[in-house]
Amino acid sequence: MIQQFDEYNIDDVIIYVNKFIEAKNDVLTIKLNKFLGIKNLLLSGVKL
Repeated sequence: MIQQFDEYNIDDVIIYVNKFIEAKNDVLTIKLNKFLGIKNLLLSGVKL
């Protein structure tokens, strides 16, 4: 099952993204914001 996902590490967060998603303009952007110990993950570039 893990073979269908790409793994990305950002700081201490591991993100699994399905290899079969359709990306907008072939660019997938992952951003991790931290504020007062709270982590907010932003993902853009995926067609839903």
